[in-house]
Amino acid sequence: MVQNYIQFPQSQNQFRVLRPNIKKIHLKNLSTITGIVFLISVILLMLHLSVGLDIFLLVFEAFDITINPSMVLLSAVVGILTISALLMLGNYLAARNLRYELYQDKLIIYRNALLVFVNSKEVPYQNIVKISYNNNGIFNSLFNSGTIVLELTGMGESKVELQFVDNIQQTTQYIQNLIREYMNIQQAQFTENYKIDNILNRM
Repeated sequence: MVQNYIQFPQSQNQFRVLRPNIKKIHLKNLSTITGIVFLISVILLMLHLSVGLDIFLLVFEAFDITINPSMVLLSAVVGILTISALLMLGNYLAARNLRYELYQDKLIIYRNALLVFVNSKEVPYQNIVKISYNNNGIFNSLFNSGTIVLELTGMGESKVELQFVDNIQQTTQYIQNLIREYMNIQQAQFTENYKIDNILNRM
């Protein structure tokens, strides 16, 4: 049974598109960015209260420039929040382009790179040696999703992961069937070619 989140574009080179749950990806990255911002803010505040930020402003005194440490702290916090907001916006826009394209003979993965960029990786089915899934971990439990793990051979990476996939068990089975169908076709072609070669050798 094909899930409603697997779409079938009408084109000559037809492929199936599996999209991860974008909202859940964004929530995970949002929590990561928020945690980093909180940690940096706490470090700045502790520095301000313990040794004072004015120790870092001594270089400006050589040029007779007076800077208020409290304003520096406020400016740093505002700057961090602004950068974080831009990162979250960029991440959300990038997440909209995340997808897994399933062709007859390969899988193309479009995934996050440095939170705000998207890169692609092509994985031929013949290089997939094992497919499994897991829905363990804090984020999978919180967001009720899972990760499909593809173990590879003959490639630069030993495995790739399809993260934040809903209906994880059914989707894994669906991809397994696609790969099995491809392998059956390859085996049938090999057998047919073998038979033809034998006939030609007898002539």
